[in-house]
Amino acid sequence: MKLGIVGLPNVGKSTLFNAITNAGAESANYPFCTIEPNVGMVAVPDARLDKLAEMYQPDKKTPAVIEFVDIAGLVKGASQGAGLGNKFLENIRRTDAIVHVVRCFDDENIMHVVADAGTNVPVDPLGDIETIDLELIMADLDMVNRRVEKAAKAAKGDKKFLHEAEVFRALAEHLNAGRSARTFDCGDEDRAIVETADLLSLKPIIYAANMDEAGFAGHENNRYFQMVRDLAQKEGAQVLPICAKLEEDIAQLDDPDERAMFLEDLGVEQSGLDRLIQCSYELLGLISFLTYGKDECRAWTIKKGTKAPQAAGKIHSDFERGFIRAEVVSYEDLMACGSMAAAREKGIVVVDADRRKLDGMSRTPSHQGVIALAAVREYVSVQSILDAAAAKGEPPLLVVCDEISDPHNLGAILRTAECAGAHGLIIPKRRSAGLTAIVGKTSAGAVSYLPVARVANLTSVLKDLKKQGVWIFGTAAGASTDLYSADLKGPAAIVIGSEGDGMSRLVAENCDFLVSIPMKGHISSLNASAAAAILLYEAVRQRRG
Repeated sequence: MKLGIVGLPNVGKSTLFNAITNAGAESANYPFCTIEPNVGMVAVPDARLDKLAEMYQPDKKTPAVIEFVDIAGLVKGASQGAGLGNKFLENIRRTDAIVHVVRCFDDENIMHVVADAGTNVPVDPLGDIETIDLELIMADLDMVNRRVEKAAKAAKGDKKFLHEAEVFRALAEHLNAGRSARTFDCGDEDRAIVETADLLSLKPIIYAANMDEAGFAGHENNRYFQMVRDLAQKEGAQVLPICAKLEEDIAQLDDPDERAMFLEDLGVEQSGLDRLIQCSYELLGLISFLTYGKDECRAWTIKKGTKAPQAAGKIHSDFERGFIRAEVVSYEDLMACGSMAAAREKGIVVVDADRRKLDGMSRTPSHQGVIALAAVREYVSVQSILDAAAAKGEPPLLVVCDEISDPHNLGAILRTAECAGAHGLIIPKRRSAGLTAIVGKTSAGAVSYLPVARVANLTSVLKDLKKQGVWIFGTAAGASTDLYSADLKGPAAIVIGSEGDGMSRLVAENCDFLVSIPMKGHISSLNASAAAAILLYEAVRQRRG
């Protein structure tokens, strides 16, 4: 990002530039001290980046940067080449936004330049702003008139240019009235046409109201500042109260604690540089995103609302072209978790993925680019399920779902288990449906009543259940034990295998009993939810005595 610092001669541009960049540009109280634009690169302060670097100890920490350009002072007639006009206008054209320094202090020792570099007149902030605005407007008017001629000529061969010619004619009338392109009222489509002209008076602007120390201390009551603030509000621009001389003093303090004490004495929380950077980010609609790694922690500047593939393109163009997915977590969540790994564990990392993957996950193209994977209720621990059964004085009855991937099946099992009086459901974290909205809907509300534990390793959980006296009953076609011969009156966990492959090998090996459901028809298998219902209600029958 490049910000051009502009203003009439002797308003404090170079003093402010020196203070915020420490670039050592010459400054003096006579006109045209700054002839060639001085350039300074400033790191964007970001406490988030500092904290990230503390966490990961990278080889390099790279902040976002802003380029400040101190542009030579301008006088009336610059658009016709007066003073350093042409050079001034060209330097402004290369910037992303304008920081217009406006003199808001009285000092008889410093010449106030308006129409004539040799004329000293009272301080007039609105007049100063108007002088520069008019020169920018006049330069733009010349450009717009050329665009009208060009569009009118092109329209003879292609009628689509007729509208473009109309837009620029309307803009020319607006400029002729002494109003900047920023205040030109038009729709989004016409605005896009106007923006193709690279107009000077269209650039976003921050008015830096430069005051002396006394004026800055009570700037809300400073009449010059009030003038600039009121004008900025009308234009939709930003205004920044600042004292360039104080900023010089702040810049000379290397010790952070000394600097903080100095700012506290002034009654401000941030230096002028920090406030200027904040203003410029807001003005241009910019944000920073952070990346981390052993090699580098870095801040990247992007437009607010930039999508993940385009943000990745800021790092390298190949990342945008071959974009697959991005893991994103908010700074606050990362700090609360302590690490990215912990954030992943808690499931609060947002994954930005290719649209084709989203289409597959949603099973419909109408997801609008966003899919949230969230449990419809909070998961519980296996032990809490066992404790709840003990509190009721009942032998635990659990349902263990081994990789049930269909949310409709899981919802149906939940519904049956709750109706049968089961104490809880256990599902694995991997290769299994979770407590999604579909599961909640299919369960007919049972998910609100039946506790569900989500575990990393089913095999380990089964072993632990057996240690606590729970018998494990697995369902398998062709098992030697008939369902109706099984004893389900005591502590029991019924394992339901996946829809296609049944129970996994390790889960089956850790079952105490493998039971089968009698099949009398031609089809030798049941839906997983139907099988669960049969086993659960056999347990209900047996427990009733």
